[in-house]
Amino acid sequence: MKLNKRQRFSLVATAAAVLLLLLCGPSIVETDPRRPNNRWFEEDNFNEVAVAIGVAILGVVVTLVLSGSHAAGATSPPARPVGPYEAFRSAGFGLVELARLQLGTEAIKTINEATRSFQRAVEVEPGRPEAYNDLGTAALHLLRVVPGEQRRDVLADARRVLEKANSLKPGIADYNLACVATQEGEREEALRHLVTALATGAASAEHAMRDEDLQSLRSDPRWQTILASARQRVK
Repeated sequence: MKLNKRQRFSLVATAAAVLLLLLCGPSIVETDPRRPNNRWFEEDNFNEVAVAIGVAILGVVVTLVLSGSHAAGATSPPARPVGPYEAFRSAGFGLVELARLQLGTEAIKTINEATRSFQRAVEVEPGRPEAYNDLGTAALHLLRVVPGEQRRDVLADARRVLEKANSLKPGIADYNLACVATQEGEREEALRHLVTALATGAASAEHAMRDEDLQSLRSDPRWQTILASARQRVK
């Protein structure tokens, strides 16, 4: 591994600390009558030794950190600047994850905040499909906590934004549309969207198996066949 200038400096500092420890430690003990038996780690001398060892360890750690940063910088592409679109989407995802840990009105409030973040992303760049799909994801989470009389409106909103996402980029929202169709009782449509999502890699068979939104599809005799085909394509 080739060291850069900062790494070489760190190594020199580490070596100097170790040398100071080896040379000065014994002489301090031998010339100080307060420290009998010439033992290095007597209580009065412990602080000097500990400081020297600490400096040495710190130098090694700094070298390793700088080395890791240098290696990562050499092999990783430059990070894409985060604009408002990405920032609003990231905020929305964080709120959705927070809502997973909440119940009742607290979860509803958090998901509504996530929805507002995704809507802001749409306002910033209305021609991009991802935030429309994100809105559908938030709606599916909302379905799990809203009262039963609100489910129809939430499903209608989810379908609207997901179909918009698919119109901008076909296939991007097929998995979420499968979830919506399942919740609406539209089994044939749900299976059709699920097959497309698995075929394009938008979702995995393992994820579908765990997803409670698709639970009612598991009794369909085609369910296992669809998942088996998806797993076979991955191999």
